[in-house]
Order: sequence, then C-alpha cells, then structure tokens
Amino acid sequence: MKRLNPLNDYLFQKYLGEKGDEEQLLSFLNAVLKRTRKTKLVNVEILENKTFTADMTGSKASILDIRAITDNNTRVNIEIQLQNFGNMDRRSLFYWSREYSKGIKEGQNYEELPNVIVVDVF
Repeated sequence: MKRLNPLNDYLFQKYLGEKGDEEQLLSFLNAVLKRTRKTKLVNVEILENKTFTADMTGSKASILDIRAITDNNTRVNIEIQLQNFGNMDRRSLFYWSREYSKGIKEGQNYEELPNVIVVDVF
C-alpha cells in the first residue's frame, strides 16, 4: 500500500482547510503556536475564499492553502510548499502583507488592523 504525503496540498486542505474541519485546525494551530499552556485559541472560522485576486492589471494573484479567522479577529494563513524554490521568505511576506492589508477598510483607523499569523510548512 502506497503511503500518501500528508503535506500534499490537496490532502492538507481536505483534513484542515474545509468547513467542518475547525476542531482539527484549532488543535493544529494551538500545537504549532505552543499555546497549550497559555491562552489557547478557542474558535476559528475557515474562510472559503482562499484567493486574493490581482488588484490591478499585471499584479499577482495569490491562492492560499488555508485561510481562517479566530474569535479575536486574528487572521491565519497556512501555506504548504513541498518543493524548496528558495523564495519562501519572500513568498511568506507577500502572503502576510496581502492578508494584513485586506483586514482594514477605507475610513478605519490603523489601530484596527488585524493580527496576522502565518504558518509556513516546507
């Protein structure tokens, strides 16, 4: 029997990134963030829209593996990359900045910008 790689994009999204997977995602995030002895994340909503469309012609669109939001409005992005292309630092910063900047609307104060957690697995 061939064993499947649990970090395969499709599989990872299937067991952590779809509606109904909130309990598994919470456990994963609390383990990764080592919050088991501190304040734990207690609620997470999996966002179905995982795509940041290109804002203007010629800009880059992004598809995140898992997007979620916690009960305190912290936004979570989990990105899996099985191949090392040597650009994960820049890629991670790009995804983080898109998530961060999308968290505020026109007219809001900058103090309202959300916390953003990025978990990169590669």
